[in-house]
Amino acid sequence: MDNNQTIFDKIINDIENSLDGKKGPSATYVIGDNGTGKSRLLASICEYYDDDCPDNVTSVLCITNSTNDKFIYGDGKKRKYLGPRNVGNAIFQSLLSREIAKLIVKAIIKNKKQLNTLLPEILGIEFILEFPKTKDKKTLHTKLDDTIDKRKIKNTTTNQLLDAERRKWLAEAIAGSINMRTITVKNAEHLDAYLELNPNVDLIIKKQKSHLNFNLLSSGEKNRIATTVKLIAHAENNCIVLIDEPEISLHLKWQMDFHSSLIEIMGKYKNYHIVIATHSPVIVSEAVADKNSEAIFVMQSDMHQAGSGGEPSESKNYRVARPGDIESCEKLTLNLFNIVTYNSTAPDLRITEAVLDAAESQGKVNESINLLNDLLIKDGLPSDKKFMINEAIDLIKYHLPARPAPTLINTDNSHE
Repeated sequence: MDNNQTIFDKIINDIENSLDGKKGPSATYVIGDNGTGKSRLLASICEYYDDDCPDNVTSVLCITNSTNDKFIYGDGKKRKYLGPRNVGNAIFQSLLSREIAKLIVKAIIKNKKQLNTLLPEILGIEFILEFPKTKDKKTLHTKLDDTIDKRKIKNTTTNQLLDAERRKWLAEAIAGSINMRTITVKNAEHLDAYLELNPNVDLIIKKQKSHLNFNLLSSGEKNRIATTVKLIAHAENNCIVLIDEPEISLHLKWQMDFHSSLIEIMGKYKNYHIVIATHSPVIVSEAVADKNSEAIFVMQSDMHQAGSGGEPSESKNYRVARPGDIESCEKLTLNLFNIVTYNSTAPDLRITEAVLDAAESQGKVNESINLLNDLLIKDGLPSDKKFMINEAIDLIKYHLPARPAPTLINTDNSHE
């Protein structure tokens, strides 16, 4: 596709329209083969706004559950890095409970009341905090030091870091369980100060009548919870949300729900823009029906050649998906991901449409043949479909009669 703008410039233009309230707020999806530069594109968008630091952007949220993301690690002027590279892979799972607990507490401090409504509604869960090191402590008022990471306090004590009121509440609270749905803003501030000292935390997931430790959940459940909490905790007006591969470990049902949950979380905010890089046809197909979806950008497989020295954001080799490409998940998988799934009927429909178009119009013969040749190189195409396609090409080339252009009948009788 010959584009006048690079994909980077086009997406930046769409983001600006959302930030200024000219359109949107909107969600943009970017798909393409591995190596086409989707993750690098998100990182480039982030650094563009972090470097320029424009007044119309409050923050750029970089959300990912992958350890191979391309975002710059850490927070910047506008950038908030919300990925797993803040801890080593070996200890990532053990520290994730504490990181999620911190996010929930900070959301409560910001008085984000939606936390208590959206978490049960979207995830069907509540959060309970427990502190395992306190279970055998009888004199907690004087032994808070025993529950935390000593490296955090160095040559001082918790008595010096936490005032008397805070120590009193903490000593009582951490001896039992803390239901995050009922905690006050003031007590959340106490808890926030304590969590910064890296105590051991058990994050308990309450779902209906069952209670389960977060560390025992599947990777998909953890990723889903982490993404939701990160977004709720940090979303605000005029923010840019960049999400890299949200489908990691997610069951198909959760992939189907992803876009609607995303828009529900962002529903109270204005002038934001979301850009999602994904390999999931299910996520994309569910997003298409929503008016908040700005566009689906397909990055071509030859965009970012290894060793070329080029950046994906500089390329014009992309296309914007047409509405007809996304009538269904099956058709989207064929047209945008170039894959024929098992027993898919999408190739049969494409063959039929091509033959009928050629039969109806001599001017569409070459176009129909080109479409069929393009279909021949789709991954996963079975041999019987290839045979059908070649038969259809021969039919169009050699057996369809040439149709003369239609004769226009003059119905203007004004001269009579």
